[in-house]
Amino acid sequence: VTENQFTDLATGRAVADFRKYTIHETFREGDLVKHTRFGDGVVTRIIDANKIEILFKDESRTLAQTLPKG
Repeated sequence: VTENQFTDLATGRAVADFRKYTIHETFREGDLVKHTRFGDGVVTRIIDANKIEILFKDESRTLAQTLPKG
């Protein structure tokens, strides 16, 4: 079911629309991300200023965002 949900959200989007995921970036719902370990994903929820939920082909994961470099 998760892979189908991912496909539905990503269909019609260009490969160039995928942004490299880093914990230092800020994301919005609907953003497409490319994670080095988990692969392609779609941001499905902003949990708070520093946490997002991303739907990957295998499952949803909570990841960090907007962390300062340093």
